[in-house]
Amino acid sequence: MFFANRKDKSGRLYERSHAGLPSTRHLEPRALDYAVAVYKFAASLPEEEKYNLASQLRRAASSVPLNISEGCGTASKTEFCRFLSYAYRSLKEVVAAVELCQRLYPRLPQDRVGSLIDEGNQISRMTYKLMQTLDPGNPSQ
Repeated sequence: MFFANRKDKSGRLYERSHAGLPSTRHLEPRALDYAVAVYKFAASLPEEEKYNLASQLRRAASSVPLNISEGCGTASKTEFCRFLSYAYRSLKEVVAAVELCQRLYPRLPQDRVGSLIDEGNQISRMTYKLMQTLDPGNPSQ
């Protein structure tokens, strides 16, 4: 995990959120690990999916930790929440794409597919909960 072991000059764990905003200390490394797992899964898809479904999976999966990180650099809770919503929607896209792979290619290892779906759903719940913490009255969530 990239961020979990980084420390600042005083020896405290490095967190990307700034004053007044909730920490993404648990969410961000998990999203990074998930993106890596999805990349590896996409590489295992049949060659004919290289420029289609595999490419879409990689783009959506990489969008998750990148949007979380970008949101941590924003100046307001509203902006942070907006980037989290992008990450949330990308997670939903990844899960749907993995489910599609499961249906199109039933010979894929079902335990691996199932764990990617479960992890994507868990991270999306974490992301949604953080969005609600940031802006509990937002009806668009």
